[in-house]
This record gives sequence, structure tokens and C-alpha cells, in this order.
Amino acid sequence: MTATDRRWDTLVPLATFVIAAAVLALIAPHAPAAVDARVPIAGSLGRLIAAVASDDARALRGAAIAVVAAAATMVGAIVAAARPGWSGRLSGLVAAGWMVASPPVRAMAATLGNPTVTLAVMSALALAIDRVARGGGANAGRVIGVAGIAAVLTEARAWPALAVGAALVLYRARRGARWAPSVAAAAATTALVVLAPVALAGGPTWPSWPRGPIELAVLVDDLGPLTLALAMAGIISALSTRGDRWLCATLATVIAAGLPPAPPLGAGVVIGLAIAAGLAVAELLSRAPALRHQVVTAASVLALVAGAIAWA
Repeated sequence: MTATDRRWDTLVPLATFVIAAAVLALIAPHAPAAVDARVPIAGSLGRLIAAVASDDARALRGAAIAVVAAAATMVGAIVAAARPGWSGRLSGLVAAGWMVASPPVRAMAATLGNPTVTLAVMSALALAIDRVARGGGANAGRVIGVAGIAAVLTEARAWPALAVGAALVLYRARRGARWAPSVAAAAATTALVVLAPVALAGGPTWPSWPRGPIELAVLVDDLGPLTLALAMAGIISALSTRGDRWLCATLATVIAAGLPPAPPLGAGVVIGLAIAAGLAVAELLSRAPALRHQVVTAASVLALVAGAIAWA
């Protein structure tokens, strides 16, 4: 990798975060500032913000926008790492742009609640698993421990994704990774740090397991048929790529964390389908003859998939 590639690999995520935050500031709805102090992570952050901010609603919305923009940036980074070069970077931008435009994510950016935090920590978990699978070391491994425990504490259905991360850490330990024990230490520390404040507030408490009829139509209504088609193509592409074996397992478990589909859609479904759609777009862009053609194609696809649902 050249110095120019490393520079772009830093600048593109920064630009993604800034653009995502700016767009969300314009399109995210406003919601009452109501954060249950007994909810892990969101409750503690809500209490902290309420203690230092003069306008709770505006501060909570600003924090939610920053958290959602960070989640979209991490999803884009996963796609960019899976498909090196400009095809991956541009496809990551498309995946992040679609996330920002989708109704479930716009709703999460309205106020800092449990779904908002779940979106971020599950994105971080998926990114850390992908980093370790592609040769990352101790820091990425510890993020698996931190994000994995945080994901399970905010979304009970996230335990299969944590299991994939744990299996990857054990695999790397058998191959000589000396940092593996520190992952368990990071996970245990995170659990204590997260649970202590909400215990003092009378918790912890978690959202109930989704019940009621399964509504498959909500996937089409909230995510768009074109996105679902691209996601299916991306999943097929990942299954046929040898280097994406761990990514495939991650996608499966992340999507499972949002099932059964029912309104409001779970964060895992949005994350998994965004990554899969980004992989499909990367396959398309890799066939473009020049960078300018890739830019035009990426912009066109983003306009189609995001524009179809932006004002749903």
C-alpha cells in the first residue's frame, strides 16, 4: 500500500462522518428528550448529557447524530476493507449514504436511545471482527471484547455475533496470538463499567424480545426493493470470495440480531444489508474502466437506492 492509499484510507472515513452528520442534522426528525436511565449505555450517556447540557432535547439529538454518523462510517470502512481500492472506498460511501437516508436510521438519529447505541456498537463489533479476520492485532481484538459485550447488553439478539467474534479470537489464539487473554479482560471491564451506573439508577432494564406477527413487508417499505436486491447480490459475492468467510459469518449473525422483521426494524438488519449492498456495488464498480466512471456509477447507485426511500 502506497502513502497515497493510506492517506485516502484516512480521509474518506473522515469525509464520510462529516457528510453523514451534516445530512442527518438536516433530515433527522426531532423527538422528545426521554432516555431511561436504567438502560445500559444510553441511560448513562443520557444522564451525563442532562447534567451538563442546558437543552436536553437538542443535546441528545446532537449526540445521536454523531453516534449514527460514526456507525455509518464504520459500515463504509468494512466495505472498503473488503474490496481494496477506489471501488471499495466509493462503495463504502454508497453503503453509508443509504444508511443515513433509510427511515430506521433517521429515526435512530432523532434522540439518543437504546436502538441508536445498538447501531453503533454492532457496527463496531462487525468492523473489529473484519479487522482481526484480515490480519488485525491486539487493538482490534480488544474492540471485539468491548463492542461484543456492549452489543449483547443493548440487544439480546446480538449474542450470535459475539459468538463469531469469540470464535475468531480463539482461532487466532491457537495460531499464536498472545493478546487473546486481553480480549476477555476488556469484555469483563466493559460489563462492569456499563452495568454499574444503571444499577445505581435502579436497573438494568432491556427492551422486551420482539413479539407479534412477522411483517416482511416492512423490509421493502423501509429499506427499498433495490437495496434488498443489491444486498442479495452482495451476499452471493461474499460467499464466493475466499477471503470473506468470516465476513459472511458476521453478516449472517448481525442480520439475525434484527430478526424477526417487525417495525421498528432492528439495527442488525440495517447494518448487515448495508454492508451486503456495498459489496454488490463494489463488484459493479470494479468493472468500470476508470475512476471517473466509478464515481459516476457510485453516485448514480446512491441516488437510486437512497432517493427511493429518503422521504418514505
